[in-house]
Amino acid sequence: MEQRVQTVYQFGPFRLETSEYRLLRDGEAVSLPHKAFEVLLALVESRGRVVLKEDLLKRVWPETFVEEANLAVAVSQLRKVLGDVQNGDHHYIETVRSIGYRFLALVRVIESPEINAQTAPIPDISVAVSPENLSRKAGAGMRLWRAPLISGTVVATLALLFGFNVGSWRDRLLSRGRAPHIESIAVLPLENLSRDPSEEYFADGMTEALITDLGKIGALRVISRTSVLRYKGTNKPVPEIARELHVDAIVEGSVQRFGDRVRITANLLHATTDRHLWAESYERDVRDMLALQTDVARAIAQEIRVKLTAQEQGRLARSHRVPPEAYEAYLQGRFYWNQRTCSKLKKALQYFESARDIDADWGLAYVGIADSNIMIPLYCQTPPGPLIARAHAAAVKALEIDNGLAEAHASRGLLYRSEWDWGAAAREFRQAIELNPSYASARQWYALYLSSLVRHDEALAEINRAIELDPLAPILGGAKALILFNAHRYPETIEWCRKAIDFDPAWPWFHFWLGAAYVETGTFGKGLTEFDTAHKLGQQERTLIYAGLAYAYARTGKRDEALKVLSEVKELLKKKNYVSSFDIGLVYIGLGEKKKALTSLENAADERSSDYLYWLNSLPWFASLHSDPHFQALLRRVGLPQ
Repeated sequence: MEQRVQTVYQFGPFRLETSEYRLLRDGEAVSLPHKAFEVLLALVESRGRVVLKEDLLKRVWPETFVEEANLAVAVSQLRKVLGDVQNGDHHYIETVRSIGYRFLALVRVIESPEINAQTAPIPDISVAVSPENLSRKAGAGMRLWRAPLISGTVVATLALLFGFNVGSWRDRLLSRGRAPHIESIAVLPLENLSRDPSEEYFADGMTEALITDLGKIGALRVISRTSVLRYKGTNKPVPEIARELHVDAIVEGSVQRFGDRVRITANLLHATTDRHLWAESYERDVRDMLALQTDVARAIAQEIRVKLTAQEQGRLARSHRVPPEAYEAYLQGRFYWNQRTCSKLKKALQYFESARDIDADWGLAYVGIADSNIMIPLYCQTPPGPLIARAHAAAVKALEIDNGLAEAHASRGLLYRSEWDWGAAAREFRQAIELNPSYASARQWYALYLSSLVRHDEALAEINRAIELDPLAPILGGAKALILFNAHRYPETIEWCRKAIDFDPAWPWFHFWLGAAYVETGTFGKGLTEFDTAHKLGQQERTLIYAGLAYAYARTGKRDEALKVLSEVKELLKKKNYVSSFDIGLVYIGLGEKKKALTSLENAADERSSDYLYWLNSLPWFASLHSDPHFQALLRRVGLPQ
């Protein structure tokens, strides 16, 4: 018979036979796809060294263009077969982020003669150190004296390593059996594999959807979209990102749409060690996008051993087959809504309405319509009445379709607040937070609600939770500044705004609230400077910023400058046909014209034209009006504590 030689690699309970393309575990053949076997062979041959992704792709898929997702899937298949990531740690294959992979296990290489493809048995590695087994082998007597020496050496070495914890070996070995403790996670922006810039909205939308699904898990703190999008295209190492976001784990991956199919590849990394925990690729019809996102979220929860409640399992089980055109319109809408300018919000509304027209039974489309109609009056200087009515109808419809939509409950909470129905608003905000504990906007809006009711400590606790979920979102930082200012905690307001400006000097509201705090403490020069900066940065934002500048002029005795700004605001009213009466009232308060100020505030209540009516009883601007019976009547009308 023809005799030939094959290489056999032995590691742990596994035996890799090269000529037979066979993997055995404890002598039993293991089923493994051919490409996954090729990847394993390449890693084992280069054991202990990093194998670049491009080298693996060239070797396993020669002269064929394939994506890195294929490699990630093959590695994921190997990890499942090998039983890797036991208790959250790697025993065999380590991911070197953005570079490649390394085979970790100790490998024994054996060349054995093979006759007619019949493989000679290879003794278990324990034979080399077991005197009982050695004594049964022919000629073992010549080697028997070695076994006690080897065993003694091993025992002595282990005693040294564990007793003195040399090189932290004791900690490293014992930690193998412990799963990483994960209570917080960030989903980095999914990479757009199409490389088409016009498809970026799709990748961003899929990222946001995955964040939303993970946010439904109460045991997890999930970082919100605003903060993670700042890392789009970043080359920062995972541990550094994790430190900045204060999370235990990172999800990164890619998304690609081709025809009527969508593929998501996701990788889960232990944040502090950059250790790979899990990778998988999912592909579905575009109509099943919601189910696809849920599959990924559930898999991640399973990998990090988060226990889901029955309610959370139910929320993640909900799915709705959405026509691709409707889903695409919805993602476009969210893309523009998140930019928060007047023109972009109007464009977002058009896309959300298009999604609703295509699929009238999809709750999220109505949520988008509600959110757009709520925000447009704030950014477009538009009378809120008709838009708020449309928003309310859309939110009610969304909840009729799916009462489990946290976003719809949060939107309805804002709408109840605009109607001064404080009890109903609180119920909706709390329901939204229960459904999605990581929904930072719901916590922000609830915090502002608490501030309206002069529950400042509770408000600060809630806004701090929101900031933990979205630490890089300036709108949350601005909300905290407002809450501190409402509580008359001016030194803290100043300190917070200074830190925020160091981080994001272009956000006008940090300068606005810093200026307001300076004015209230009598530091008028600095106050005027900050108000002026806010006005220059946010001329298109709100006339309130301009009114704040006039108020500051009046408080510092620069009455002529204040009257000039007031004249310009009134001129703007003629051009735009609408400026909130609240903004005009603020200027009159600064000028000391209480009667005109009260008339303006009462007009604002008639118009329901300003969020700032909610803080009539706490904003220091109104202190001079508190004793006036008309002001007390206004407080009763709005339903605020007196």
